[in-house]
Amino acid sequence: MSKNNKTAIITGSNRGLGLELLQTLSSNGYNIIACSRSKSSSFSKIIDEVSKKNNNKIFNLNFDLLNKEDTEKTLTEFLNNYENSIDLLINNAGILKNSLLLMTPSKEVEEIFRVNVFSVILISQIVAKKMIKNKSGNILNISSISAKENNFGRSIYSSSKAAIESLTKSLSKELARFKIRVNCISPGLIESEMLLKNTDQENITKTIKRIASQRLGTFEDICKLVMFLSSEDSNYINGQIIDIDGGIYAD
Repeated sequence: MSKNNKTAIITGSNRGLGLELLQTLSSNGYNIIACSRSKSSSFSKIIDEVSKKNNNKIFNLNFDLLNKEDTEKTLTEFLNNYENSIDLLINNAGILKNSLLLMTPSKEVEEIFRVNVFSVILISQIVAKKMIKNKSGNILNISSISAKENNFGRSIYSSSKAAIESLTKSLSKELARFKIRVNCISPGLIESEMLLKNTDQENITKTIKRIASQRLGTFEDICKLVMFLSSEDSNYINGQIIDIDGGIYAD
């Protein structure tokens, strides 16, 4: 694949969907600003291997999304010294905790919203300023069908994802005049460590029966959608919440 000299920022890039996005975008010619909470030798090794394989640059920025000052300082300082444009921002990082609303401590509520919502707002503010200067850019937010499904025990998580979907629609209108598009991807059940950690097998099996495609989604499914939404082929798609759930239907 020929280099396109574009740059993508990915939060939560060291594992799961974020890592798959890093590898996919790098293989399609993007330089990557890979954001993760802390530096690790295993992730550094992956970065070196992917960068060498695809002959492009991958920068690892480390900041804790629970820490507003750390996030703002680290990202702002890097972008102030980064000469190239930022073409794509993927707000992928998120946390999921199962808990009944009445049993959820306020600290946990704040943590979920700090990572899933407030950090997305902060990072979008910082990156959008650089995109506005270049009068181009693309922001993709990663939501979840939990924003609509509103499952038992996920009041806070579902609310945080619903906030992201609302943010997407409003922000797309604010940034359109600068030729910046903002869309949101809302995955259904995706085969992942997060799914297995937070959903028991019985519920997974029951949900698969409600999916027209009769299977779990994969990271590859999402990455293909990301590549389309980040390309010129989708330049008339803006402010949309795009479900990628295999055709799930109500009970």
